[in-house]
Amino acid sequence: MKEINSDRLTQAQQNKDYVNTVETLTIDERNASNIILENSNGDYTRYVSIFSDGKLYVFKITGSSLNNVNSTAINDAISTSHIG
Repeated sequence: MKEINSDRLTQAQQNKDYVNTVETLTIDERNASNIILENSNGDYTRYVSIFSDGKLYVFKITGSSLNNVNSTAINDAISTSHIG
């Protein structure tokens, strides 16, 4: 997971995106990564990534504001997800 996050952050910085958030979440009793980027065009992209049974699962959420990618409704949906 560290390598995937590192690659994602390197790509974002090369694109002149601002890294807003990098943190660990717990989803379905597993550690997941949560990265929120403010893109150079002013939009936002959020990646929530988790490994399960040797597979990588990614929620990619895009929106025109931080609230569009990080609202209570979105966080509730992500936190109650069942992976695998």
